Amino acid sequence: MSMPSFAAIRMLIVDPDASNAKSVLALLRDCGVKEINVSQTIPDMLQHLAAQRVDIIFCNWVSNNLPALDLLKCVRNPKASHNYRIPVIMIVSQPSIEQITTARDLGATEFLAMPLSLKAMERVLTSLKLRPRDFIVDPAYIGPDRRRRKVDVAKERRGKSKTAAQNKETEKA
Repeated sequence: MSMPSFAAIRMLIVDPDASNAKSVLALLRDCGVKEINVSQTIPDMLQHLAAQRVDIIFCNWVSNNLPALDLLKCVRNPKASHNYRIPVIMIVSQPSIEQITTARDLGATEFLAMPLSLKAMERVLTSLKLRPRDFIVDPAYIGPDRRRRKVDVAKERRGKSKTAAQNKETEKA
């Protein structure tokens, strides 16, 4: 299977550390991404999101200067962000189960572990492009469907949450 083209995808890197942002930018360019912007703060990110279309956000959780969880809360808040369904890729230097679980529960779409590689970046971008996950909007959770596998269950035990398709139908009505 050939790799899809990422040339038309618009990326936003959110990282106060210029050298980290430069590394992510170089890998995205190597993947064929043409439009890449960098924001160093959450207010700068929100301004950028309001001004132009962004398809994917990369957030570096390595830096203590940028509260990555605040970024997720802000992006996933429909009142603060006009594009709260945007995929958010968290870049983590030393990922722990607790860190990943917390970010996942706040709506992180994917994770990349440092050191970054071209292969890992291509894997994440390909997954987002070829296998996008449903988006859940529920009072308890807003973010991508956390289930990666389709499991056949005899009886659905979870409560009913709206998927992106159901939300669009509600918005049209």
